[in-house]
Amino acid sequence: MTMTSQDYETVANFKLIEQVATYYSSTQQDIQTYRDMNTPVLESLSIKHLMHWKQELHALIFNGLNCRERLL
Repeated sequence: MTMTSQDYETVANFKLIEQVATYYSSTQQDIQTYRDMNTPVLESLSIKHLMHWKQELHALIFNGLNCRERLL
C-alpha cells in the first residue's frame, strides 16, 4: 500500500496538531505554576504564549498547514 501526497500531508498535519497541543497543555501548566509562585510577570507572559498556541492550534485544526487545495 502506497501513501499519496495528500496522505502524507494529512499525517504531517496530525503530527503538528499533536505537537502544538502539547505546547498548549504545557503552557497551561506553566501559568498555574507561576500563579502558585505569585509571579505575575511570568504568569502574564505565559498567558500570552497560551493565546499564541491557541491560535496556532485553531489554524492547524480548521485550516491545515499543508492543505494547499483548500487555500487555492
